[in-house]
Amino acid sequence: EKKENLKTKMVYKKKEYSKRIIKYRNILFSTGNIKIQVLKKVTDFYIQSEELRHCLFTNEYYKKKDSLILSAKINDNVIENIEVNLRNFTIEQSRGKFNQASKYNEEIVQCVKDNMDLIIQASKPKRKKNDNKKVA
Repeated sequence: EKKENLKTKMVYKKKEYSKRIIKYRNILFSTGNIKIQVLKKVTDFYIQSEELRHCLFTNEYYKKKDSLILSAKINDNVIENIEVNLRNFTIEQSRGKFNQASKYNEEIVQCVKDNMDLIIQASKPKRKKNDNKKVA
């Protein structure tokens, strides 16, 4: 019954989350063998929360409108999740297994900082083609 409730919750939130992060979906950057990208689905929050044994899913980080959650992986293994504040473009937290910093934490944080301009660019509203035309 608990799993069914989780499935229902994920399906309901899936559309809402997908719409909110659509402009960030293609953000991907790396440093060395660490790849960092946006969590694209609510189910990713659940899976990574289970893998890292922390509260990413249970605390419903996918609902936080002013946050962007990234995943740092090595060879498709999650090592940390990173929360970026979309109001001031700072890193709120970067946590690995059991909510602890991994041995790659400093490298991950620096990589996100070095690539924050990609997140900032994606956050800017898209200009419409007619924005430059003057009204007579």
